Amino acid sequence: MSDVEVPRNGRREALLVALMAVAVGVTSFLHQLHLYENLYTSGRDLTYFTQSAWNATHGAGLTVTVGVRGAHLFGEHLYVTHWVSVALHALHPDASTFFLISSLAAGLLPVATYRLARAVAVSTRGSLLLALLVAVHPSLHGGVAGLNSFGPHPDVQFAVPFLFANEAWLRGRRVTFVLLFILTLLTLEQAGIAWCGVGLAWFLAGRRRAGVTVAFVGAAWFLLAGLVIIPAFAEGHGTWYAQVAKASGPMGDTLRAAAACLLFHVVALAGLPLLSRASIAVLPYVVVYGMGHHGGYELPLNPLSWHSIDIMAVLLVAVAPSLARIEKRFAGKQAAMLVVVVACLAAAGLSAFTVSRDVYGRCSAPLAPARRAEIQRLQSVIPPTGSLAATAYLAPHFSNRADIRIFPTVEDADWILLDFAPPWRSSPEEQELFESAVARLASAGTHEIVSRQEGFLLARRAP
Repeated sequence: MSDVEVPRNGRREALLVALMAVAVGVTSFLHQLHLYENLYTSGRDLTYFTQSAWNATHGAGLTVTVGVRGAHLFGEHLYVTHWVSVALHALHPDASTFFLISSLAAGLLPVATYRLARAVAVSTRGSLLLALLVAVHPSLHGGVAGLNSFGPHPDVQFAVPFLFANEAWLRGRRVTFVLLFILTLLTLEQAGIAWCGVGLAWFLAGRRRAGVTVAFVGAAWFLLAGLVIIPAFAEGHGTWYAQVAKASGPMGDTLRAAAACLLFHVVALAGLPLLSRASIAVLPYVVVYGMGHHGGYELPLNPLSWHSIDIMAVLLVAVAPSLARIEKRFAGKQAAMLVVVVACLAAAGLSAFTVSRDVYGRCSAPLAPARRAEIQRLQSVIPPTGSLAATAYLAPHFSNRADIRIFPTVEDADWILLDFAPPWRSSPEEQELFESAVARLASAGTHEIVSRQEGFLLARRAP
């Protein structure tokens, strides 16, 4: 990686990058909105963000009641920049605010990739190819959509300033780099893992002082957040890191999952990570995410999860200079460069196919108008001041309240809302669970059924 200044992009190239950004952003937003409005988005993760934002705007801080009542969002992860989302949520208190934020970040990723490539003297054509690989990357689309179930996460918001920070470093803009470096750490604590990897790559490349500094600060922040700050906000409740540390699973499965994840990223980036020693920067992520997989949490090594966006971003920092070296080595050799172009286009085509099949192709028919109307009616019936226990895919639609739980956690909820006809993930066992729960409530006399229509059952606490 060298500090190389390059000419400004021409109008045509800028337009192509802008079109990629708009295509990714708009497609991502519409997809997330479709999943949410048609009850494909599960409640726990999205409700964490929406309810904490609602509580923060009503003077209760970033508290949530999904899981542990009165818990703090930072008891899960240290999403400090979530306060920016809170401000936007105050202007438009709806889940679509979070879809807009993640879609804007997703759209900016091809832009950041293009600028990073140009900063290491990759040609305009090569930079556009690399931006295209990111624009169709399955980890980006699957991650932003939360595996078509969990909703958006801050990982995509981390990736953008992370790439811009690396560009700033390459261009010698140290103040900008420091500001963006801090921004990444405030976006999510796992950013420290990324900078550990970058620091390692820099150290091995001869930039020892910068490498040690960046790696040390990244590791210190990650450990401080995971061992001190997050447990403090958890107030005695188990944290994600504590659960991972205690649990254990088959190591063979973890190694196979890690290898499959890395192979996926290598193919999606046209094999370019294999040509750069800086790809070792991804090692800290593989170790930490492997620990998560070993502890029973398999999502970090799922190439379509939001966690994989972090891995993709780190590999891009290694891929860009390797592409620059290839172009320099084979300058004037049209046949060799044609192979590179064909490899990139083939990888882009394979990624586009994977995205269309495993992300956008997994959506079923939209919600029936009668069920949509019933949700709107229920939103007007259940007062925002009442505590509510709702099934997972309904919870995000009712999360603008101080107290909401995911059924079957009921406790002393004022209202209970169940969906007996969810669009997916419904099973006979789940139906039996719901029916038995309704029977228990009826026999106990604690709640009375208010309505049961269009597949939704609403009950309220008996007077």
